[in-house]
Amino acid sequence: MADFRASVIIHRSVEEVFDYLSNLENSTTLLPFVIGIEKVSNGPVGHGTRYLETRLVRRRRIQAEIVITEFEKYSSFSLKSLSNGVEILYHYKFYPIEEGTQIEQEAFVKTGGLLSFLTKKSLVKIIKNEDGRQLQKLKEVLEGEE
Repeated sequence: MADFRASVIIHRSVEEVFDYLSNLENSTTLLPFVIGIEKVSNGPVGHGTRYLETRLVRRRRIQAEIVITEFEKYSSFSLKSLSNGVEILYHYKFYPIEEGTQIEQEAFVKTGGLLSFLTKKSLVKIIKNEDGRQLQKLKEVLEGEE
């Protein structure tokens, strides 16, 4: 079961929405705690593309390695974020609908060790607070409500 989910309808084409969200370099616009992201692999965005993300978490810079683990153009993609023993899996699905595009997001948080297990609930709360509005922000950006 997902640790948190989100869904939104955006009044734009699946192609436009997918291309924007799957380009993780747009994360600094969509996620307020992401202060930098750099693509560290060559080639077009797709399965296996790697990024190095820097976030500001409680006034500390935290880096995470992000890898796109699944990529079906204009349909779905998944990514894995790994930082300090915490792995977060994000799954995004895109559906063309009459109004534009419906996106569904699921996030799964995996922790390692007893200490991480005991603090998982707190970690999920922090991550949901940081990333939970991503799709709403995407809607605002792509529909020009910024």
